[in-house]
Amino acid sequence: MGEHQKKVQQQLEDRNVTYYPRLISFVGNTGAGKSSLIEVLIRHLWDSGIKDGDLHGILVPVVGNSTDTLPTSSDIHLYHDPIEAKTYPESPLLFADCEGFGAANHSAAANSRAKSMKNIGKEAPDHVQQDATKLGEWTKNAFDTAMRFIKRKLNWPDSNTDRSKAVEELFPRLVYNISDVVVYVVAETNLKSMGMVLEKLVKWSQKAEMSSVNRTSLPSLVILINQCDPAKTKEWRSDETTDQILKENAYLMDDNKTIRNRKDELANFNLPHKSIKDILDNSYAAVKFLRLPTAKEIPQLRSQFQELYVMIDSLTKNAHNSRRENNMLLSPEQLHHLYQLTFDHFSKSTTSPFDFMKAFFTVHTSPAELWGNFFELLQATFEAVKHGNSTSSHEPFADELIAAAVPLICSTIAMDSHRRQFPGTLPFIFRGDTSELPSSNLKVQDGSYEKTVERALQEFANSTLPCGYTSPGSAGKEKRICVNVRKAHSNGQGSHQDADGIRFGSGSFDPSFENEFQAKWGYALARGVFSLHTAKLPDLWDLHRKAIRDLHDLAPEVNLQRLPSCIWCMRNFPTERLPCGHWICSSCVVGIGRRSKDDGRVFIVELCDQHPGGGKELVPPLEFLDLPKTVGRRLLSLDEGGVRGILQLKLLAAVQDELGKEIPIQDCFDLIGGTGIGGINALGLGISGWDVSKAIKEFNRLVPGAFVKQDSQIFAFLLRRQKAPYSLDGLIRSIQNAIGQDLELPMTTSLVRLPHSFYK
Repeated sequence: MGEHQKKVQQQLEDRNVTYYPRLISFVGNTGAGKSSLIEVLIRHLWDSGIKDGDLHGILVPVVGNSTDTLPTSSDIHLYHDPIEAKTYPESPLLFADCEGFGAANHSAAANSRAKSMKNIGKEAPDHVQQDATKLGEWTKNAFDTAMRFIKRKLNWPDSNTDRSKAVEELFPRLVYNISDVVVYVVAETNLKSMGMVLEKLVKWSQKAEMSSVNRTSLPSLVILINQCDPAKTKEWRSDETTDQILKENAYLMDDNKTIRNRKDELANFNLPHKSIKDILDNSYAAVKFLRLPTAKEIPQLRSQFQELYVMIDSLTKNAHNSRRENNMLLSPEQLHHLYQLTFDHFSKSTTSPFDFMKAFFTVHTSPAELWGNFFELLQATFEAVKHGNSTSSHEPFADELIAAAVPLICSTIAMDSHRRQFPGTLPFIFRGDTSELPSSNLKVQDGSYEKTVERALQEFANSTLPCGYTSPGSAGKEKRICVNVRKAHSNGQGSHQDADGIRFGSGSFDPSFENEFQAKWGYALARGVFSLHTAKLPDLWDLHRKAIRDLHDLAPEVNLQRLPSCIWCMRNFPTERLPCGHWICSSCVVGIGRRSKDDGRVFIVELCDQHPGGGKELVPPLEFLDLPKTVGRRLLSLDEGGVRGILQLKLLAAVQDELGKEIPIQDCFDLIGGTGIGGINALGLGISGWDVSKAIKEFNRLVPGAFVKQDSQIFAFLLRRQKAPYSLDGLIRSIQNAIGQDLELPMTTSLVRLPHSFYK
């Protein structure tokens, strides 16, 4: 995905444009012509106005022979439309060419890897062959280990799953959950078996429905009938073709067991089920059939491809409009992450559903604004509280969620208003009402804390609070609760699904739980704001820190790592890392830290509030030097260079002479780091605490043992690169001799290392 982003940006004058790709996935049996169709669409071969220069440097699929039993390419390959990228840079088209169904169990890439492994010895130079012979079985094991980092493993319970079955089970789930349009390609020779194709599509629709929960939009389905004989074909337009094929196969509603069972299932939920189109429409945003003629019929072929392209363009734009309305559009980087999450999920299981909304918020970071932080806080608290709730109802954890999150939101608002020195009492400030102030009729409700909280709560309610629908239950059966959120109910599917993805009802979003939650929320928020209206510093800091600790006591599993801002203020970017691993901004360090008696500029943080049980004592505590805002961090970066590393030490020695011996050179920097020999010098100066003269002596002692010539060529053979010039063992021994006594010290220490005597 990243490569396609680069290609598109290279074609645009504005390199900073944010764009949201549209994805079309081509699936079907091997030899159906998927790759050829994608190539025609990318090249716009029906458009005589497209010049060769417009297509310079594009990537197209490798087209195979329709009679081959092996797929031409393996896995899924992505191609972008260069013409559409120029016309609509904000939403380019991407075509996914999926490995064909019904092929052999070894893909083209797998065969290629097997061939490379078999011939690796005789294709290598003589000296490499000798090394390979010596390595023997170890080489093969090393190669197999390396391949495991490239190939992704399916961890399904059925260990006998072959590649062909894996492709047919995995790909439909993948493309359904990541695509705007799924194009299923059928060869015209299989038209008489259209009943089998429709049966497969209905099976897929069932699998697709159960494969995910909280989907906010459905993909469209286009069935392409490829290589049709013009002499035998009367209908070419998509609408007419769709009506004809569905009408001809209407008998399947009673004669086909799979379709009949699906019809009965939908009837139980009072969903449309009178036709095959009704059944398919239940799982897809739209269903279209289209015929494509053989390559000999150039005029008809151009006309059909143009109709296909317009159809794809329209369907993908409809999908984007739906996502835009729900604020669910994703950038290329976010889409790439989403695809990885989807594959990782289905590579582990084909039975548990993929939570689309949860994955969306994993890849989509909320803005570093107050409302975004409140939203992330609510989501994280909800997940933690829900995880600890074992009942089959939503209500029990609503009170826990409010008790954990609301006090922290209120104290954050109180702290923020105090820092920004807003005049008036907190309840009026919260509402954005300045009428209590003398000679002021200014109303600022639109930018008030109340509006900020409302925005966070509305987003939380739409994307996180589940539907309140619960199944009536019966003797011996537990009640089922719907896990779909409001946004998922707006996709037209109108289904109630349980945690296993199984539909147990149909209808619109039930707001009963949401309404009850918001009523309790409003009361708790008003009470919390009023309780803090007289609080002043330092008591306000104590109340705020207690709210953070109470959150972690009430929801011990809460994870706030996704918050883009400091958890203590929810405003600033966190810059300081506490010894426990949590991050905090410099302003809050000053707020919660204890001022050092030796130096008023140093603040010491001894307790992190983000732990259950009243917080965690920090050992060692964080010591922070509060410098003026105009003073930046002072960094010393030492480069690599082997024996030439002595030059950097000589330069530092010259600087040390200018400073005088009273101030060690390393105490003039907040962070010291380096690569190669520079990294070793950094360890000596920063961790072992050498002065520069000692560093020079240790360097001269280290060099003879560290830079010993390496003559083995085994690693050159394995890594396909030039051999390492020096022995690694000699380097390790030299470093151990130089700084071995300090190996247990942490790689990073406190930024404050200045001796107290320096300040006196």
